[in-house]
Amino acid sequence: MAVVARFLPFTIKGFRRQIQTAVAVGDGLAARLLRERDSSIKAVLDSECSAPHHEGEGEYFWDSLVVRLGEFSPRKAQLILEWKLEKLLSEDVRTYDQYLRLILHSSKLNNLSFAMKVFTSIEGHGLSPNTEIFNALVSTSLSVGNFVTALSLFEIMQWSDNAKPDLATYNYFISMYSRQGDDRGMKGWYSAAKQSGFLPNIQTYELLIVGHVRSENFKDADMFYQELLRSKISPNSQILNAMLEGSCREKDAWRVRELIEYIMKEGWSLSKPLVEMVIQLHLEQGLAEDLIEFLDLLKPTTDSISQPSVYSSFIRFYAVLDKLDDMECLIGRMLNDGMMFTNKEDVEVVICSYFRKKAFEKLDLFLGRMQENGRGCHLHWQRVRFSFLFFLVLLSLDSPLTMSQRLSTFARGARKSIESSELEFPNGVELRLPALSMSASEALDADLDLVRF
Repeated sequence: MAVVARFLPFTIKGFRRQIQTAVAVGDGLAARLLRERDSSIKAVLDSECSAPHHEGEGEYFWDSLVVRLGEFSPRKAQLILEWKLEKLLSEDVRTYDQYLRLILHSSKLNNLSFAMKVFTSIEGHGLSPNTEIFNALVSTSLSVGNFVTALSLFEIMQWSDNAKPDLATYNYFISMYSRQGDDRGMKGWYSAAKQSGFLPNIQTYELLIVGHVRSENFKDADMFYQELLRSKISPNSQILNAMLEGSCREKDAWRVRELIEYIMKEGWSLSKPLVEMVIQLHLEQGLAEDLIEFLDLLKPTTDSISQPSVYSSFIRFYAVLDKLDDMECLIGRMLNDGMMFTNKEDVEVVICSYFRKKAFEKLDLFLGRMQENGRGCHLHWQRVRFSFLFFLVLLSLDSPLTMSQRLSTFARGARKSIESSELEFPNGVELRLPALSMSASEALDADLDLVRF
């Protein structure tokens, strides 16, 4: 039994993974290939290729298979690419499109050697690789960190008659340095592109601005942003979010407000980390009263995921400052808008704030309203209730009598029986309860000394 108990978690984990894979892949050809041995993959594809149910998909039925299997079995996805290359060569296909797709898929699988094999096969087949083929190979080389190969390909393109570098080629190199936050590298390839007669596009500016914010070179990020505006190019969401992040780091509240207004006007949303960064900036500069206006700016967004997190971020910061009136105002607005807290940590911060201010009647009202709206909430209320008990004990209320009254009041609102005889809390605190069948109220009233440190 001990051996079974030891290996059962791994068995269950593997079984769950198989179920998740089956659900994601489906029950068609992809699922069949996932079950087949590697040696049988090409034979199965040959038989399926001419099947009537694939006629409507034409030459590209293999394309979706590679995408679907890439995450779960990169080896089998690679075998599909090898099978397809063999077919293209045997059927004397002389168009670039499908060869290009093979290289692009190789990039996603981080297989530069196969991408090079496709490239040499094209040349050996009497085709002269064009700029798109070279660009795909440059991108693959850079994605696996092989800068030397990418640079060699670029030099070949420069000497080529029908595969000259274009703006996309330069953007691939700028992208590599942007990910690294390398200012000199980005500017070097940007200047090289301009000297070759290419005007930067929205992708070029996005790479430059995001990269310079990443390297904390906010001055040059702003320089490229102003250049973009002078070029009459409208910034996209990624550029504006990067500029907003840079403005927050530079503590430029006026610029932050300007960017938020633009983002909201375009109907885009902010990520939770950015919202928290904006809130922190306002609090540090003593502009807490402007936070309500900030919330009004964000309210028109229709993003159902980011909006609750916006409210939660505001509420959490007010709770940390123990500004109960502002905190409760936002909680009321959030609930009236039909939203709930999205994680238990935010609720715990609110509870802790009530305890610090000893606002127990307000806390009772808050908990009651939370339970009334609990059906649509994504919180695990059992854990929240016991976290409540943890904070109560940790913060040492006025007297044992007060503690008993508070525990009993809270326990009467619990909707479920206790499901465990031992619950672990942060910092080594734990609560041992006498019986599984006992209700929360009975357990808490039975022995308050069961809570120990």
